[in-house]
Amino acid sequence: MPLPRSPRAVITGAGGGFGRALAIELAKRNAHLVVSDINESAARETAELVRAGGAGSARAVRCDVTRLDDVQALASTCDGAVDLVVNNAGVSTGGLVGDIPIDDWRWVENRSTRRARGCSTRRAASPGPSPRRDIAA
Repeated sequence: MPLPRSPRAVITGAGGGFGRALAIELAKRNAHLVVSDINESAARETAELVRAGGAGSARAVRCDVTRLDDVQALASTCDGAVDLVVNNAGVSTGGLVGDIPIDDWRWVENRSTRRARGCSTRRAASPGPSPRRDIAA
């Protein structure tokens, strides 16, 4: 499904890496963005970058995607329905499989499964019908 002109998007994990890069690309389309990250200052930096890069608007929100109340708060900051939700937030670890401590594996697993569950719980961000899809939070 193609995005409309000036799409409205929410991106988690937008404080750096892929999330920030996607926000910068969407800004070139005059997107209206909500960029979130567990690191609020990193999210604010991304919002400043995308505003300078042509975004129609940009709002930074601190959000720990493993906390459902944070995800619901993120959804409530959206002005109505959105065109794109990118559940990008996550963590990783590195090393040889046999050398990674079990606590590190649990940390990655916990963050990965909770973020997927938290960001897929259905929640309408705006009442009434909309030609755009409602945000899932």
